[in-house]
Amino acid sequence: DFVDCGRGSGLRFESGDPADFRIEADGTVLAARTLQLSDRKGRSLEIKAKDVKSQEQWLVHVNFTQPKQ
Repeated sequence: DFVDCGRGSGLRFESGDPADFRIEADGTVLAARTLQLSDRKGRSLEIKAKDVKSQEQWLVHVNFTQPKQ
């Protein structure tokens, strides 16, 4: 969650896996194509936020899990 990073203004987001995921300007994560969760098993998505003014950076890892049924 990047809510407190730079107060939400002037942030640039980068996906660690741009072939599969893109990050909108507001931080929304979108799949770039249809994916199978089994293909992502044991892998995480790295998302970086960078304040363009201060150059401060934040990093988060998103883990993929099966939904509970």
